[in-house]
Amino acid sequence: MSLFSGAACNVKIPFSIDAACDFNQADSDHMTNTPASNGNQRVFTFSAWVKIDADNDNRTIFHSNTWPSEPWGLIAIDDSDKFRFQVYSGGSNLRVTSDAVAEGSWQHLMVAVDTTQASLSNRVKMYKNGSQITSFSNETGFAQNLDTGFNQTGHEQQLGEEAGLGRYFNGEMAQVFMIDGQQLGPSSFAEDVGGTWSAIEYTGTFGTAGFYLDFADSSDLGNDVSGNGEHFNEVNIVSGNQITSNLPPFKS
Repeated sequence: MSLFSGAACNVKIPFSIDAACDFNQADSDHMTNTPASNGNQRVFTFSAWVKIDADNDNRTIFHSNTWPSEPWGLIAIDDSDKFRFQVYSGGSNLRVTSDAVAEGSWQHLMVAVDTTQASLSNRVKMYKNGSQITSFSNETGFAQNLDTGFNQTGHEQQLGEEAGLGRYFNGEMAQVFMIDGQQLGPSSFAEDVGGTWSAIEYTGTFGTAGFYLDFADSSDLGNDVSGNGEHFNEVNIVSGNQITSNLPPFKS
């Protein structure tokens, strides 16, 4: 006879963050993936927790395609520690560059894109720790219905590297999401808990080319746990790159 009732089997396991991945710029650490099917180039949300090491280099968080092939897209922290989203398409260099990101502490960074929006200000939204960024040091307009090059089967995408230019991330990442086909707000991924912006469990869908990297499997840090099978290949990354302490705050 079973020792557990049917009700007990339905007990919800509390959400937790158990691991992060350390990317060492000096070792050219990065991951690569090419989507199995075409997703949405115009509507998507990228969300990640990052903690950057002190240096003055460009640090690539996520990149799509290989420079100089067009269109290519970039989510990065530049050499002035500013959070940047950039797309190069049809000979036009489109970018938004925000305020600085703190070194040595976990930051929740998001880029939510919908180039089908009629209003220019709604086509690219950037967030840091739940607050929408509205002041930019460098901003160019993203055309309505612009194809960004993200989420395309013919475009390799890289986590931690800008392919073709060798610009690598330096620091740690956790809870990396690509949500294909939706422009989401930060409340889908985190909330304020006693004055601390804290990760929560994402309960939505991922779309065709979406993925979720939780870095929980030290033997396969590029494992996509979204169910889409968009697994990333590790390049110069081994089990020792997994971090299991001093992780981002979360609500269990």
